[in-house]
Amino acid sequence: MLKRIPYVILLLAFAGCSSESKEAESIRKAFQAYRTALLAGDGHASWSVVDSGTHEYYNKIAKLMSSSGGDDTGRLDLISRLMIMRMRLNFSNAELAKMDGRAIFTVGVTRGWISKANVQRMERLTKVEVTGDLGKGYVKGVSNASAFPFVKESDGWKVSLSKLLKPANEVLKSMARRSRMSEREFLRALLDQAG
Repeated sequence: MLKRIPYVILLLAFAGCSSESKEAESIRKAFQAYRTALLAGDGHASWSVVDSGTHEYYNKIAKLMSSSGGDDTGRLDLISRLMIMRMRLNFSNAELAKMDGRAIFTVGVTRGWISKANVQRMERLTKVEVTGDLGKGYVKGVSNASAFPFVKESDGWKVSLSKLLKPANEVLKSMARRSRMSEREFLRALLDQAG
């Protein structure tokens, strides 16, 4: 009986590893699906591989955009303000009132507002870590990048862009401070550069 115990322990250990490998592979597939959709400019496919937290964020932005055409964004973080300013520059208030979060997200992808050069540099995930329903993957081709977050939902692993908003906002705030412009001027300058 005692001779079988190490074999059983090894069997369980390898079973645990294969489960983690399966989860890591699912995360890699979700990342590649997202990357492929971005490079193809396919907003609908991109939307399908992002998490519900990202959906909620974009739906919140849609409500804020359609609530008024004025400059009522001062209380929002810089990322949200930048997104709303860009949408208001490109669409009438009537058009914005008809958009939901999915439409806003899709427009950004289909119009190429996400740099394809940056996406091309994100070749693949080199390392994936899984803890329960949360995962993170480190991107090959992006130096000094934080881990790309993932969430396991009922229909599989999803890219969690919503978890990137806070660090991205901190980067924007730091850039704005270094620019010595007001936040509003800084955001306008970013939009001018983007064209």
